[in-house]
Amino acid sequence: MDKTDYITVSSMRILWTLKDIALLLAQSICCERFYIAVEDAEVACIEQLHKSRCTGSQKRLYKNVIRLYQATFTEMTACGMFKVFLMVFTVMLWLMKDMVLELLVCVHCERFYIAVENAETACIQRLKNRNCPESQRRLCRDVIQLNRSSFSKMSACGLFYIDASLPVRLVEMITNYVVILLQVAFL
Repeated sequence: MDKTDYITVSSMRILWTLKDIALLLAQSICCERFYIAVEDAEVACIEQLHKSRCTGSQKRLYKNVIRLYQATFTEMTACGMFKVFLMVFTVMLWLMKDMVLELLVCVHCERFYIAVENAETACIQRLKNRNCPESQRRLCRDVIQLNRSSFSKMSACGLFYIDASLPVRLVEMITNYVVILLQVAFL
């Protein structure tokens, strides 16, 4: 993989990560605004209850509103925590599935590359054998020529090669980004 491919892949991953962070930040801001609005409504009801001008029906109304907000807020927090846990668990399972599939593809591609190398080596050894018939020699020369002229490793849309080193490069890149994000978070 040459330098421009590496830069393209890296920039795409950075943009994807930034998009995810922006979405999480926007969702967190909306949730925080909602929680602040709930707390403000509860404080307003409590202030109205402490005023001496409230009638009995108004006091009952404010108490019911406070009870309703507290019950809803508690239920939403518990339900929200469960949903967050479920979402994180689902995302982690999805990522593990993707990593296993990627690993399987890389292993099979690497086996294919090894088979192609073994075929070329066998053809070279056949050509060195003087007792090899002319038809086999021609076939071996064609195989070697075709392999050297048109064979290249499989790539993902020309961005990076799919081989045994791909999972290692991805883990390296993810580790680098996690370290960077942790440094930014703790500054």
